[in-house]
Amino acid sequence: MMTVGDIIRIMETIAPSFLAEDWDNSGLQIGQHDRQVKKVCVALDPLPEVISDACNRQTDLLITHHPCCFLP
Repeated sequence: MMTVGDIIRIMETIAPSFLAEDWDNSGLQIGQHDRQVKKVCVALDPLPEVISDACNRQTDLLITHHPCCFLP
């Protein structure tokens, strides 16, 4: 079974983090790299309704284009 870290490594081959802008808060923001993943949801923004839907679907990983916050 794949882990969050495995999926991040695959995504890095497609969109390397060094290409991100300095202000762009990319990468894993909440969670653990060693968590096993069976279900993935993908969305543009991590809006409350998106997060709620992902939880209702018992999603293991939510991948969004925009970060939770741009500046930590």
